[in-house]
Amino acid sequence: MPYEKISFQPHKDVELNRERSPIELLLTIPDNGINEDTGLIFLVNEFGTTPDKPEYIESIHPALAKEHNCAVASVSYFGILRNDKMDITDAFLHNLNRIYNLKLTREVFKSADNYFDAFRIVAQIVAERGVTSVDLRCQPIMVTGRGEYQSWGFLPAIDCLTAIGQVLKKYPLNTRRLYAAGQFYGGYVASLMGKYAPHTFTTIIDKSGYSKSETRHILCGETLEEDLTVSFGMKGKNYDFTLAVCANNPWTILDETSPNYFSDSHREIRSLLIDKHFVDSGTKFILYAAKNDDSYIKHMETRVDIMKKYYDINYEKVATYENTPLEKLTSVINHAHDNNREYFSKELPATDFSLGSTHVFDCAGKKYIFRYGEDYSLRISIE
Repeated sequence: MPYEKISFQPHKDVELNRERSPIELLLTIPDNGINEDTGLIFLVNEFGTTPDKPEYIESIHPALAKEHNCAVASVSYFGILRNDKMDITDAFLHNLNRIYNLKLTREVFKSADNYFDAFRIVAQIVAERGVTSVDLRCQPIMVTGRGEYQSWGFLPAIDCLTAIGQVLKKYPLNTRRLYAAGQFYGGYVASLMGKYAPHTFTTIIDKSGYSKSETRHILCGETLEEDLTVSFGMKGKNYDFTLAVCANNPWTILDETSPNYFSDSHREIRSLLIDKHFVDSGTKFILYAAKNDDSYIKHMETRVDIMKKYYDINYEKVATYENTPLEKLTSVINHAHDNNREYFSKELPATDFSLGSTHVFDCAGKKYIFRYGEDYSLRISIE
């Protein structure tokens, strides 16, 4: 099935003003080409799964394009290369040596081909002292690829919306059949797209997505919370070893004078739990939460209670995360389609682009303003 890669300049970083480089969009067109009914399914990748992966090109995109008569798109959004490599910092070595009475240097990690090898080196050394998990003060720093950081939902959603504008400007797709879908972080970004562009999508599918930002994923170990916990078995040991890691993010909550201070306004623009940020919309939300995750269910159900006043919501509890690998995303969308067929056949009369919409999100004293143009442009400012 034909596909193409489209490189484009993303929207500027309106919060931290970091320089941005062109990013890549992957687009698959149905085998039979585009007709007047051909819509667009926008898949929001999970971390690390860039659109050029074989499972997208050879499996997921073609299957969805064929099943639903839709072009299928994904984009390498800002921060997708989370945990691209490990940084052995002076602080990490100092705390590891001080707490566990070691004398490690960077030399010990020279044999590591990747960061997981480095984790195992740390685990093997510390486990000899009877320890099953490393102290939180000894978190390795994981670096986001392409010189980026974790904007946590905000810039990724903007990148996806900008990418949709690029596709619609180039191809005569049925703009009344636009869908966004993702799971985990991808589901969260898809739902944020619906918040920022409330009159654009016919249906949004969010499986086990976040409902708000969490400081442990945004700060760089500042609060001694793990961004991510890695667990693995140890040779000769009858237990799993765990190691907490944090990302090299620039945000802070300790210095309110810093330009990188993660304020309440930053939290609110990323939240799906702010009632005043939603407007009446024809978009259908199909939301799933994993039965085995009480914290996500709690947040998801709070979100459902808020959003059902503005959207048509279908909420379902589903099996555990282990049953939803990347390859299952196709079946997730098909399941949503089969159970909600009327929402995949209905059409919205317009999009935020064609309407030239302006949406203002009042966020703790700051206004995030999204302006959509009939030329499929998106301009965002903060006042």
